Amino acid sequence: MSAAKNAEIAKEFYDRFLADDLEGMGKTQTDDVVWTICPGPAADVVPYFGVFRGREGYMDCINRYLESAEPEVFELTGYYGDADKAFVTGHEKVLAKATGKRFETDFLIVFDIHDDKITRLTGYFDSALLMAAFTA
Repeated sequence: MSAAKNAEIAKEFYDRFLADDLEGMGKTQTDDVVWTICPGPAADVVPYFGVFRGREGYMDCINRYLESAEPEVFELTGYYGDADKAFVTGHEKVLAKATGKRFETDFLIVFDIHDDKITRLTGYFDSALLMAAFTA
């Protein structure tokens, strides 16, 4: 698959996400997709960090995010493709609802893509910053 096509798939994923088209976003992924968002110690503190599997899993991740965080700024700054991956860079400023603390961070999302579908999404954030924001 071409690098440009993979970047296009990542852009479609985020276009649908930003339009609240979660069903359409799901169509860009395989049924057994795996989302890994900053696993490790931060997953015990930040409600939407961890490993989420399949449609039920990624919907759980999205719902946890919506319940616990209030985005004030969410900018996607770049889409990049490779032979079997796509990379999306961005920036966000968010209110952690439980603590009232705000955090601002850049992020990187890596998509593994096979047969024009996302098979894995891996999110990289400043986990220490988010842990501090979600700790009272």
